[in-house]
Amino acid sequence: MIERILFVNYDGNKDLIEYLEENYEVITCSGIKCLKPSELFSSDLIVIRIEKSIDDLINKIKYLNGLMIKNIQIVIPYSWKEDFYKISPEIEFIDVVYEPLLLRELKFQIKKIHKTSDQLYYEILSQMDLMALVLDSDRKILYANKALLEETGYSIEELIGENIQLLKSNEHSLLFYDNLRQTLDSGLHWTGTFINERKDGSLYWEDASIFKLKINWEEVYVKIALNVSRREKILNQQEKETEVASQVQKSLLPRNLDTINLKIEGFYKPLKNVSGDIYHWLKIKDNTYAIYLLDVVGHGVASALITTSAISIINNLLEKEYPLNVLLKKLNNKMMRMYNLSDLSQNNYYTMVILIIDTEKKSIKYSNCGHPGFYMLHKRELIELREGNFPIGLLADKDFTYGEVVYEEPLELLLFSDGLIELDYDKRIGVEALEEILMEYIDSDEIVGLLSYIKLNLLDKRDTDLHDDVTMTHVNIDVKGVD
Repeated sequence: MIERILFVNYDGNKDLIEYLEENYEVITCSGIKCLKPSELFSSDLIVIRIEKSIDDLINKIKYLNGLMIKNIQIVIPYSWKEDFYKISPEIEFIDVVYEPLLLRELKFQIKKIHKTSDQLYYEILSQMDLMALVLDSDRKILYANKALLEETGYSIEELIGENIQLLKSNEHSLLFYDNLRQTLDSGLHWTGTFINERKDGSLYWEDASIFKLKINWEEVYVKIALNVSRREKILNQQEKETEVASQVQKSLLPRNLDTINLKIEGFYKPLKNVSGDIYHWLKIKDNTYAIYLLDVVGHGVASALITTSAISIINNLLEKEYPLNVLLKKLNNKMMRMYNLSDLSQNNYYTMVILIIDTEKKSIKYSNCGHPGFYMLHKRELIELREGNFPIGLLADKDFTYGEVVYEEPLELLLFSDGLIELDYDKRIGVEALEEILMEYIDSDEIVGLLSYIKLNLLDKRDTDLHDDVTMTHVNIDVKGVD
């Protein structure tokens, strides 16, 4: 549309007004200030009856200049030309048309706009890999793109002007088409699956969406469709790619660790093929080990990619032996820079529990970054460790803290993702159930490992499906001697 405000000084020019009313919402009034702001800034053409005074016209233009309304089209009688140009240097954003030429210019510009918008629209449809059809109100074909021609076997000359029934098969009932027509007549989009017929008589299935649109001021129907068999191929390819991503992610999981004083094992069960959860551990130096478990918000491949990059970054920082609070601050800032997380709606942050265990000094430094607390089983007691901070990648340039535990006797630690306590969508109930299982384990003197005990008595006994990834790490610490 022409984005401008048009002043017209007319005396009932019927041809002009009729043409304007065919293409625009015409507003007539006695002065600019009686118009609403939405009307002044509208892209529709605004027709204003002005007084027969150049001074009055100039004042109104200056008023519009003050509102920063640009591209003002001034229409004046030819007899005003000389006087108007004496004053016009004082005003901005104007273009002058003389009244006798207005109707011709409007017709030219509107035709140009129609042509440009039509060409752009059809250019978009032509570049689509999806099949596209445009029909007139009588369901005759106005346009078909290359993808549809290739699918049906027809040429463009064979389709243009033909009724859409040319592609119709006998596989749908009259009720099916009645529902389609009623949906479109109600002004709604129709979506569904068609069985259509190619030129050679063979059938093909398509998932389609049909909607109404105005092109060149005429109401048309547009159908966009995807061949169902092609959709299946795309889905199969996505499944293959996801399976590859799953294998890559599983390959990053560390093997169980078994030393004189330290035993570590993990449990990994993704909601889908790939997970936003992951655990890892590594030896930093003699007698010192790092263990961490993180949970990226969300599920699927995108979250899995973040976990993959996180492992590399965390391990690199651990090898430099930074103090734990410094390491976490560097990790957080690195995450913020990598994903440009100025908008929290991007949801690329993750929660994490990280431990640094020194088996010689018999100390555990730990931090809980927005994660559920983890448990220590010590002297037949269950102790929850919650010393922590906010998630990694959520807030920039923040300081982190950590807690420390010094031990003299053997103990066990359980790290887990929140999927373990969300089996029934209620974290409170989930925490109570987990603590009950852990107390049973402490009192039972079971030979079976802690992770196997939790899986057998908590996960396997639930009738409900998983609602989130479930990841666990069990750490068994002894005090026999130096590793």
